[in-house]
Amino acid sequence: MKCGCLGNSGDESEGEQQSLHKPSDNKLYQQKLRPCCMLVLTTQKVVGLFVLTGLILLPIGITLIVQSSQIFEYNFEYTDCYQSGTTGKMCKDVLSDATECVCKDNTFEIPDTVKGDIKVLYALINFYQNHRLYRRSQSFGQLMGAINESCFKKEYCVDFNKDSDGKFFYPRGAMANSMFTDKFEIYKADDLTKPIDLSMNDISWKTDRDYKFKEPENFQEEMKKYSWPKKWQVWQGTNATPTSVTDEHFINWMNPAAFPTFSKLYARVKLNPGKYVVRISYRILLSSEYLSLSLSFSSQH
Repeated sequence: MKCGCLGNSGDESEGEQQSLHKPSDNKLYQQKLRPCCMLVLTTQKVVGLFVLTGLILLPIGITLIVQSSQIFEYNFEYTDCYQSGTTGKMCKDVLSDATECVCKDNTFEIPDTVKGDIKVLYALINFYQNHRLYRRSQSFGQLMGAINESCFKKEYCVDFNKDSDGKFFYPRGAMANSMFTDKFEIYKADDLTKPIDLSMNDISWKTDRDYKFKEPENFQEEMKKYSWPKKWQVWQGTNATPTSVTDEHFINWMNPAAFPTFSKLYARVKLNPGKYVVRISYRILLSSEYLSLSLSFSSQH
C-alpha cells in the first residue's frame, strides 16, 4: 500500500511537470494547418496569361515607338574636322595654347515634324571625369563663396594652384583648369552673317545654382588678389569662358560624369524647319589619340 501510494504520487508529479513544459495553445506558439490553394498551370492558363500580358504591353510599346519616331536627333563628330579655308589641315594639328581653329561649316536640316526647343549638347569620348584624383582636384569651399579655401587635397592642386606671378587661381584645381571651351554658332543656311541666339539660361540644376556655386562677397575687389585659370585667360572677353563660378556652363562641367563617354547641355534653341549651318570654334587640345569630340542636336525633353 505504501509503495502504491508512493507510485501514484510520483505519476501525478510527473504529469504536472509535463503540463508545465507544454507550450500554450495560441498562434504565437502553435502552428496549425490551414486549407491552401496551389495554382495548377495548364496549357490554357499559360497561353491565356501570355495573351493578357501581350494585350497590356502592346499599346505601351506602340506609344513609345510613336514618341521615339518623333524625336529629332543629329550627331556630328568633329574630332578630325578640317580647318575652314583652303589649308586642308585638321584643326587638331594646327591648334596651340593661344589660338583657335574654326572648323569647316557643317550643314544639317530640321524636318517639319520637329516641335519645341532643340537641345544643343557636346560630348566627349574617353575623357575620365570620374577619375578619383581629378575629381578631388578642386576647392569645394571656394566654389561656395569662401574664396580663400584650399583644395580638397592640397597635393592634388599643385599644378593648378598659382600662376607665374604667384597669384592663386580662382577657381583652382584640375577640373576648373580643364574646362571645355569650344564654341558653337548656328546660322541659317541662306544667311551666314548673323548667328541665331542660343539660350544658355537654366541649363544647369537649380539646386547647384542656388546652393553649391556662389560668388564671394565683394567679388570684384577680391578678384584683384587672384588670377583666372590659365585656360580662361586666353579666351577672356570672347563669351567662351565664364567670368564667374556661377556661369552655367562651368556648373555643368564641374558636375563629374559617371562614365568616360558623356554629354553635357550647351544651350537650347528654337529652330523652324529648314536648313542650318553649325560653325565650331575648336579650342580643346587633345592630349590623347583616343579622345573624341562630338556635337549633337536633340528635340527630346
